[in-house]
Amino acid sequence: MVILDVFHVCRSKTLLDRSSKPMDGMNDFERQLQEFFAEVKSMLKLGNKDDAITLLQANYEAVKEQIDAGVKDMEQAAILDIIALGYMGLGDFVLVESLLDMVTSFANF
Repeated sequence: MVILDVFHVCRSKTLLDRSSKPMDGMNDFERQLQEFFAEVKSMLKLGNKDDAITLLQANYEAVKEQIDAGVKDMEQAAILDIIALGYMGLGDFVLVESLLDMVTSFANF
């Protein structure tokens, strides 16, 4: 199961565990967010809806643990935003609204 990592479905590292060393004007976290979004988008285009849901849910659970532990920073908001975009692609707008409400509840970072 992938948790905030989009390279291989069997990886277990999360984006929140990775370093943020700058590379080409973009840090690792930003690059991984882009790759995460691209992976979800690719899954949806290929008709792998169940895989996309599994990936989105795993990422949600990982970021939710961080939020429940009191970590409510830009990184958590960015991850939730990407997850919301994924669910938008799935047509689950009720969940999208819930995710975006979660982001706005701590958007004063």
